[in-house]
Amino acid sequence: MRKLFAAAVVGGVALTSAASAQTITASKVDQNFLSLLAEAKTKTPALGDSATINTSLAIAEWYWAKDARRKAQEYLNFARGKLGLSLLPADVTVVERVSEHSTSVR
Repeated sequence: MRKLFAAAVVGGVALTSAASAQTITASKVDQNFLSLLAEAKTKTPALGDSATINTSLAIAEWYWAKDARRKAQEYLNFARGKLGLSLLPADVTVVERVSEHSTSVR
């Protein structure tokens, strides 16, 4: 019985550690996205592009709030590209939430 209890405790620690590491990674992606969005909002677009860029940024923000991370990134990258800014790195692709309680980054 003691071995079973010890295994359950160790298993719980491993699951807790994995969940906290996942949260930290998702949090970094959130901060990165929000800082790139803020930077794009401060940049002055060319006269003919302002409506398209402002709309793209608003849509990116809306998708982000709805947890549609991939779509949000697409709209943000489009607007940032039109502004001549760097894009969200391809190696930080956020996968949309599989369930209400988990987000994964690959």
